Amino acid sequence: MVKKLFIFAFCFLFLTSFAFAAKEEKTEPRNVILFIADGTGPTIMHLLIQYAKLAPKSPFQDRQSTLEKLINEGKLSLVHNDTAFSIVSDSAAAATQFATGHKTQPEALGVDKDLNPVSSVLIEAKEKGKATGVLTDTYVLDATPAGFFGHVESRKDYTTLSKNLLEVKPDIVMGGGFNHFVSKANIESGDLENILKKVPYAAEIEPKNKDDKTFETLLKSGYALVFDEKGLNKAKANKIFGLFAAEGYPFNIDGLKTAPSLPVMTKKAVEVLSKNKQGFFLMVEAGEVDWAAHTNDAATTLREMLEAEETLAYLKTWVDNHPNTLLIITADHDTGGFGFNYQKISKEEKENKMDKGYIQGKYDYITLDNLDKLLEQKASFYILEKEFKALPKEKQTPQNALKIINDNLNLNLTLKQIDLEEDQTDFSFNKAIKKASENLGIVWNTKKHTSSPLLIIFYGAQVKAPNFMHNTQIAQIIRNYFNEEQ
Repeated sequence: MVKKLFIFAFCFLFLTSFAFAAKEEKTEPRNVILFIADGTGPTIMHLLIQYAKLAPKSPFQDRQSTLEKLINEGKLSLVHNDTAFSIVSDSAAAATQFATGHKTQPEALGVDKDLNPVSSVLIEAKEKGKATGVLTDTYVLDATPAGFFGHVESRKDYTTLSKNLLEVKPDIVMGGGFNHFVSKANIESGDLENILKKVPYAAEIEPKNKDDKTFETLLKSGYALVFDEKGLNKAKANKIFGLFAAEGYPFNIDGLKTAPSLPVMTKKAVEVLSKNKQGFFLMVEAGEVDWAAHTNDAATTLREMLEAEETLAYLKTWVDNHPNTLLIITADHDTGGFGFNYQKISKEEKENKMDKGYIQGKYDYITLDNLDKLLEQKASFYILEKEFKALPKEKQTPQNALKIINDNLNLNLTLKQIDLEEDQTDFSFNKAIKKASENLGIVWNTKKHTSSPLLIIFYGAQVKAPNFMHNTQIAQIIRNYFNEEQ
């Protein structure tokens, strides 16, 4: 009898423990991290993957980027992103459609096609008691982050967006954009003198907010306000507002100065938000991929993608250790229409280029060394054009343009190869440097957005998602995942 009672008690305890564990697993808080690589169509994603796999000097030990691993190990779908009234989208409409599930019109944020305010997944996560955050390497009121908290007809209405942000109060806000929180009167009054002493980029500030009380509201909002990587590392608060540049970040290739990198910001955000026992929602934007692509600068674009790669490597590891987290990686639109193309080559060019490219018949099919060549570039096209335009007018010659291009792109081109003549006085440096990059087989279709379909990767927690979807469906997938928690 005693033996039977012991067996019964043991089974009861086992089943009770199992039921309790199952209940615990079911009610475990869920997290969503949405990683948006702005402007990063499939060909720019492929540039990173190609560099990792094919570049002779690739630093990837297994020649496989984290992005490729996420594609292989997660669920991959194709996304189209038309808006309510257009085939091509801007970042504002795309972010709104991601965040709210409603179609809208270009330039609008947080409103539907009829310009009525609509709720976002960030706001809804906050209402559920979850921690929330937005971070970017552009500025915090730029279109992509603002799609998750703003409600304006025009993405340029920064004063209203600043108020929207300080009303929603995500726990983490990080990026550039100090300009958009101070007015001219704030600066001229001298009231911010003590604060500006802590701002390493104070000399670059150009106030753009039209409300003299916005910065005061920020100061009273309960955030730990930080302005550089050192301050971010020291911050112990659960609510952090980081403004690390007057406007957007510099490109990585040009040096971030005192600003924390995208992976540094992401790591800090995850560490802080994951303290919340209800879970969290975080939007991370690699925004300067788009800015680089708008300038048709492949080397700078690749550098930005490598920073995105480092961020994804951290996130993948974190998600692997926290299986209740859904990581979503996608883009808002394609910028530039990037690619490599083979080039017809003359007999004379063929004789001079046999050691520099893969030539078959009349065509140069572009050597793998050109992938390494991209990382030999010393500065962004933006900086190089500024350097040329800073020369005295009489020194803005084709010869000096060629010297800047060859010295900084580590090329050995002639004036003819960048479509310039010795005595030419009226020419575009920007066109000359773009022509120089074409010698590496690089082509861009445009400096604007395209309607190219996009890739989306779901990694970590399992979700149901169609293989071909509209970007408005992303919001519902996130909502469904959070709602299944109950």
